[in-house]
Amino acid sequence: MPTNSLLKATPGLYRGLVTGLESGACSARIEVRSAPGGCLTVDYEAASERHGLQLDGDLTWSWHWAEEGAEPRVMSRAVCRLTEF
Repeated sequence: MPTNSLLKATPGLYRGLVTGLESGACSARIEVRSAPGGCLTVDYEAASERHGLQLDGDLTWSWHWAEEGAEPRVMSRAVCRLTEF
């Protein structure tokens, strides 16, 4: 979901299908919640029958966008590991 669309998203639970180079085909669950100050929080989870939950303690989040007339591409990417603190 593009960021500008996400900011207009109705809070709630969204379910759908994912197809991607890293994940392959799997199902996704995205929960959008209202937060103080007009913010939204987003919880994302993807799972497949073959690979199970797609996190395994690691999380990759990519932001894609494009100039007008160009194809979207990865412009920023976060690769994170589950930590205890």
